[in-house]
Amino acid sequence: MASTEWMTPVAGAALTAIVIALGYLGLRGGGLWRAQKRRFVCPELGTEVDCEIVRDIRTGQWKEVRSCSAFAAGEGIPCEQECRKVMNGGFRLPHAPHR
Repeated sequence: MASTEWMTPVAGAALTAIVIALGYLGLRGGGLWRAQKRRFVCPELGTEVDCEIVRDIRTGQWKEVRSCSAFAAGEGIPCEQECRKVMNGGFRLPHAPHR
């Protein structure tokens, strides 16, 4: 019995290290999200736009529209929710033709 007494503190320390590492990754979140620049036809406006959108690489869900050429910087993107809903619903936004 004395030979296995050391296992409890080691297992506890290992479990604590795993929880801390997972918590750090979850709070940081930077490595789990990917920003992409895309050109497509806006589902709301029906015009070609250039956007920077953020995707959660774990789930594949679109999380945020950081910028859109249809709106001035700092103005906000009023149709962001609709855009994300269309993309997260499995519908592909039509891509604008390359120039």
